[in-house]
Amino acid sequence: MTSISSRRPVFLDAAVLAAPTARSLILFGQLHAEASFVAKWSLAVEQEADAALVARAQRRTETLGRTVPPVLVSALRSVSDWGGDVIVPPAPDLAASLTDTRAGDRHVLAAASACGAGFVITQDVDDFGPADLARLGMSAANPDLFLAHWMTAGMYQFALERIAARRTLEPRTPDAIHASLGKVHPRLAAVMGTVYPQITILPATHKPPAESFRGTRCLTCWQPTSQPLANGICSACHREGDQ
Repeated sequence: MTSISSRRPVFLDAAVLAAPTARSLILFGQLHAEASFVAKWSLAVEQEADAALVARAQRRTETLGRTVPPVLVSALRSVSDWGGDVIVPPAPDLAASLTDTRAGDRHVLAAASACGAGFVITQDVDDFGPADLARLGMSAANPDLFLAHWMTAGMYQFALERIAARRTLEPRTPDAIHASLGKVHPRLAAVMGTVYPQITILPATHKPPAESFRGTRCLTCWQPTSQPLANGICSACHREGDQ
């Protein structure tokens, strides 16, 4: 068991924070004793996530013809125990020095680096420039790929039980949520198939992202390398996996 303070920080971008399932898997999973990472983000990222959730609720309100209130990350943070202080300060000077990351995401990468995060967890890996990631010794990883590497069976079951306890709509049981995760988190659901062996995982409903990983920090050993990693795994970890 590792204490929250000794775990490796990872930084969540706004799209991941605004995705209830991905957010819940990460934030509930990190509360388990087997977790080795702890999620962080900045207030600017949280504000972007809240704005996306408000817009999504407005679209649903128009579609359904009834008011659908947004469930904001800022409101959840005020009443939830997510393993300590998740908010980190901005790093504007570092952001201004970044060169090939998308302009709107430079503050994300800068704050992530400043808080010691080795990974930015993002749905938009290709928004983060390879030169900036290499300079900072960091990587950007899709949440499905990251969780498939770092979520244990105990963390997974714990997170699904927490999610199920809070659901008001189907699916509302851990095994049914596990089956549905195949639609949006196919890697994670496949890796965790032995946790619910009698359950058939639903097929993916989204095209896989053009890039799931970019950067120089290995997903397996967490160490930075001198060269970009094509598939997220350094040569040393590849060799160990082949033995």
